[in-house]
Amino acid sequence: MAAMLCSSVIYRIIIVPIPVSKSQAAVILKMFLTVMEFVGPRNRAKMGSYLEFSWGISSMALPGVYYLVRHFQHMQVMSTVYELVASLCLFKLSESPRWLLTNGHYSKAHDIILKAATEKGKLTTEQIEAKLVRLKAFVDAEMESRKNEKKQSLLDVYRDPSLFKDCMLLYWLWFTMSFIGYGFALNIGDLGGNLFVNAFVASAGGMVAKGLLIYIVDRFTRKRLLFFAYLAGTGAFFVMAMVTNLPHVYMTICAFIGSSAIAIIIIVSYIVGTEIFPTTVRQTTMGSCGFVSRFGSISAPFMREVVSSGNIYQFLYLLWN
Repeated sequence: MAAMLCSSVIYRIIIVPIPVSKSQAAVILKMFLTVMEFVGPRNRAKMGSYLEFSWGISSMALPGVYYLVRHFQHMQVMSTVYELVASLCLFKLSESPRWLLTNGHYSKAHDIILKAATEKGKLTTEQIEAKLVRLKAFVDAEMESRKNEKKQSLLDVYRDPSLFKDCMLLYWLWFTMSFIGYGFALNIGDLGGNLFVNAFVASAGGMVAKGLLIYIVDRFTRKRLLFFAYLAGTGAFFVMAMVTNLPHVYMTICAFIGSSAIAIIIIVSYIVGTEIFPTTVRQTTMGSCGFVSRFGSISAPFMREVVSSGNIYQFLYLLWN
């Protein structure tokens, strides 16, 4: 980001975001998985929804910040400082107890779990110590059983028919959500009215969806949530695209519904990935999903030009063949 700030050469400004975007994608995915490892299976779905609130708050704040700070380099200064502060905060973050236990660092995991359980105050120190002893025995037995197992990779996921099917479906879901999400965000100026207000409304839709998801994520199956979210988003975007002379109020309502649906799809897709894949290949598989989703985000900026040039049928023909 500092290189973008200090550069006056357009090619350098174009090239530098490539490693920036890669690092940001890795940080987002790694942070999500770390938080998921901090909580038990019962609370993972809700915690995933809570975690996305930070993203939603930032998205709602950005239109106001951009309204006040219009210069590109000034905005990059603010982003760089914010990134440095966020990086320093990582030193205060505790390591994942699950990772420490599975990698033989029992003493560090013991201290973290003991501190958290003591602050919660529901168990005495003796009860916590007894549970930690049983936990260590369980982890030791599990590690002993894995000694003779070879280290699994993404190829092992592809060899398993059930995991391969789930992986391919998640690839398609991640590609689609990235394609639609970036396509909507990059063309939000076409809604008419004030650009900053449109961006704020779209971000507010995501925040409402995250709040709603906290209450419904455990009440419905993951497939049902994804189905209705895709249905709502498809309907809203179809109306926006196909209905001519749609009043701005209705266009804004459709954008609100569409952005809410995208937010639900993103969160539930993350949660599904953490739940269906084994621990040994979870990070690798989720990373591959993120890799595939980038093809959707790369394709999204060009769809407007393809459609406006009248070559959509030629594009679909080439894509099919």
